[in-house]
Amino acid sequence: MHKFKSDTIKNRFFMQMSGFYNEEQMRIATNEAILEAKKLKPGFTIINDSADLHIHDMEGVKYLGKMMEFAKSHGAVRVIRLVKEKLSQVQLAEQTKKSQSDIEVIEVTSVDEVEQYLLKNDI
Repeated sequence: MHKFKSDTIKNRFFMQMSGFYNEEQMRIATNEAILEAKKLKPGFTIINDSADLHIHDMEGVKYLGKMMEFAKSHGAVRVIRLVKEKLSQVQLAEQTKKSQSDIEVIEVTSVDEVEQYLLKNDI
């Protein structure tokens, strides 16, 4: 199951993915996500709820990289990831470095934390 929605007024992209995906399902979801995110202006924020996403194979995983490549090239400035358990700051820094991304990554464990972060930072 996946849902993608662009809020063009607040310049936010909402991404929700859960369940088991194979390569073909990831390809379809990636294309849908990119099509939806194209509605936003550079400087947008991604709110990503994919803690319950399971990808069957490495070929499917490459599509997550394609989503991030698009986000970076289209001007995303931050990703707020809704996760079950936060990574340590060292793990988070390593993950961000591996993606060679200038996109800020924030991890939260609840929808309330997402809302608090957005309000606190006027995003």
